[in-house]
Amino acid sequence: MKKDKKKTKLIYVSTFLILLILFPLISFSLYLLYFVFFIPKLISQPNPSDKNNINLINKIYKPNPFLFQDRGYKGTWAYNKDDKYYRYNQNDYHGTYNNLKKTEQNLTNAFLSTADNKNLSFYKQKIFNSLEELFVFLHPGVRKSLKELINNSNICQKYQNNLKHLILLFYNFVANVLDKKSADNILFAIIINKNLSSFGITTKNNRTIQISQFSLECIYEKTINNEWKRGGKSTNNFFHTLIHELGHIIHYYYEFNNIDIVFHLKEFLKSKIINFNNLDIDIEKIFKSFAFSSYSLVSNYEFIAEGFTYWFLTTDDLKTKAWELWQEYFTNYLIKVKNQHLKNNKVKDSILDII
Repeated sequence: MKKDKKKTKLIYVSTFLILLILFPLISFSLYLLYFVFFIPKLISQPNPSDKNNINLINKIYKPNPFLFQDRGYKGTWAYNKDDKYYRYNQNDYHGTYNNLKKTEQNLTNAFLSTADNKNLSFYKQKIFNSLEELFVFLHPGVRKSLKELINNSNICQKYQNNLKHLILLFYNFVANVLDKKSADNILFAIIINKNLSSFGITTKNNRTIQISQFSLECIYEKTINNEWKRGGKSTNNFFHTLIHELGHIIHYYYEFNNIDIVFHLKEFLKSKIINFNNLDIDIEKIFKSFAFSSYSLVSNYEFIAEGFTYWFLTTDDLKTKAWELWQEYFTNYLIKVKNQHLKNNKVKDSILDII
């Protein structure tokens, strides 16, 4: 009996000593594996924004072939024969390379070249996991207007599910780049206006979007496709009007809080052009070349709304370097601008909470 107890004790002591020796060895081995295999992968994976610099001297860019195939794109919209936007003559929408210097042609091709990374996410995390969860959170007035839009009897039925997806996507974007509270107060209402002559308008002071009843119909897709091919709009998606007007809402919110996002967009673009100060091209020409549709050149407000729409809705085939730059600008660069604004003005709450 005593021998059995001694034997058992010896086993326990031996096991303990073996574990005591093995634990540090295993820990050290895992530590080495971590540094040998895992850390190098982290270091070698560049931030998506690191790849977005444009070298106009040492790199040759090829425009996205789908733009030529699907749209008949002939170059930048900014440089037609009089270097301006023709509101009433749509034959002048298509730009030409004829008036461009070599650097300007290369810049145009750079913006139109195929995106390096088409899988970038609009946001870091899903703040709202479903439309139902979002509706519980939203202000009753906004919730009511969104439900009326989705359930409107005049809306083309095949678009309803996608509309729900885009609404959720937009609010997750706002909640990520601004904050969750701003997602609630960024919009007052979306109203269907039967008498509206244009596709949609946004009222700046009360954050209300009006959409024409015609925009909800299935035939709208054909209309917007025709505009896309003429260059009038930035994407051939049915939801262009809604996202375009939401782009205005984003612009107005920053503007209300004294952040000039057009100025910061130009600064952002300058930072992306390698050796910008040594090139024979100014920021205004870069800015115009960055426009993805003729309609962008009507005003700075339309420029931002069109850029927002192109970024938000474009298909993978049509994603270009310009799309990647809009992606970085909306989801990264503007956040830094906002945070610096808060710091400089010693504002504790979100800049949008005060509206």
